[in-house]
Amino acid sequence: MQVSQNIDLEKQSTTGQHSVMKGDGFYDLHSEVQLAVIAQVSPLIEAAAVSVPLPERGRPFTLVDYGCSEGRNSVLALRVAMEAVRRASPFQPFSVVHNDLPTNNFNKLFGTIYHDGTVRFPVEYAASSEAPVFVFASGQSFYTQIMPENSVHFAFSSSATHWTTRPPKIKAHIYQQGATESEAKQFASIARFDWMGFVANRMCELVKGGRMVVTAAARIPETDARPEAVTASGGRETHSAQIVFELMHAVLESFVAEGKVQRAALDAFAFPIYCRDSSEFLAPVSSGGVAVEHFSISPIQCPMHKKYKENGNAEEYAQELTDLIRAFTETVLLRGLFKVTERRKLELERSPEQQTVNEIYDRMRKEIIAAPDKYTFYPIQATIVLAKR
Repeated sequence: MQVSQNIDLEKQSTTGQHSVMKGDGFYDLHSEVQLAVIAQVSPLIEAAAVSVPLPERGRPFTLVDYGCSEGRNSVLALRVAMEAVRRASPFQPFSVVHNDLPTNNFNKLFGTIYHDGTVRFPVEYAASSEAPVFVFASGQSFYTQIMPENSVHFAFSSSATHWTTRPPKIKAHIYQQGATESEAKQFASIARFDWMGFVANRMCELVKGGRMVVTAAARIPETDARPEAVTASGGRETHSAQIVFELMHAVLESFVAEGKVQRAALDAFAFPIYCRDSSEFLAPVSSGGVAVEHFSISPIQCPMHKKYKENGNAEEYAQELTDLIRAFTETVLLRGLFKVTERRKLELERSPEQQTVNEIYDRMRKEIIAAPDKYTFYPIQATIVLAKR
C-alpha cells in the first residue's frame, strides 16, 4: 500500500477535536464491556508483540496506544504486550506513548500509572531501574501522524477507530442503522477517509516487522445467517450497539413529543460512530506493504448481562448498563444535541441542558429495568492484526 503521513484534516469538525468519553474517572469505572474486549484479544496482543523484532541492545521497544482515554484499559492492554516481550528479553527497556485528544483526562491516566505520584517508577508497567519504562502522552488526533517514521514496534487501538472525524447526516435516526441509502453512502465516505488515513499513518510509524492490533465496532450484513447476528433476546442485531441506540432514539423521540428536545435539533443530530463491515476494514491492506495476520468479526459477551442472568437483579443491571452507555455518549449528546461547549464541572451540572440529559439516561434506565433481556449490549467487534512488511 502507499503510505501517506500527511492526511488532510481540513474536513474535520469538532468531533475530531474533543474527547468523546465522560471524564473525571467515570469512563474508567464504567467500561466493563471495553475491558472484556481487551481480555478477549489478549492472546492476539501477546502473539503480535513477540513477533516483532527486538531493537538493538539497550534501545527501547516502543508501544503506542491510540485512543487511550483515562487509562485503565489502556494500561492493561499494553502490559500484556510488555510481559510477552519480557519473557524473551527480561530487562528490555520500553517507551510507552498514550495517545488521545488534547481534551482527554491525562491526569487520571498518569495517576493510575504512578499511583497518584506516590511511586518513583511506573509500577503499573512493572518498571524498575533495571527494567526501565519511559511513559509519554500525545494529545493529538490519531487520524494524523503521531510518531516519527519507523519508530513504533507495537501499535494498539481498542474501541476507538469507529469514531469518525465528522458526524453523519442522518435525519430520521441518531445511529448508522437508521440512515437512508444516500445518507449511508455519505457516512461511508467519511469513515473510509478516516480508516485509510489511520492505517496509512500507523504503517508509516511502525518499524519493519512491527505489529498493530485494532478492535472496533463492526456490522454484520442483514443477509448473514451466522449465530453472531442473533442477540440475547433472540432478535437480530446487525450493527454494534444497535439495541442501546434504538432505545436512546426512542427516548429522545418521546422528549421531542413532550417539548423537552427540539425537533430540529434531533433531526440534525447523529452519533459519529461508524460500524464497518469486513470489506471496509480490509480495504487499506489490499496491496503490498501490509500483511493481515488476523481478522475476525464477532460479538463480545456482556459481563453485566451475564451477571444479571445469574443474580436476577434487574435494577443493578439497568444502572450498570445505563452508566456504560453514558460513559461514551454523554459528552457527544451534550455537544451535538444541546450545543454545550466546555464548561466548569459545577456550572455544567447545574445547567438545564445537563438536567435534561440526566432525565434522558434515567428514562433509559427505567426502560431497561422493565425489559432487561430486551435491552442488551453485546457489541459486534472487529479485530484486525496487521504487520508491516
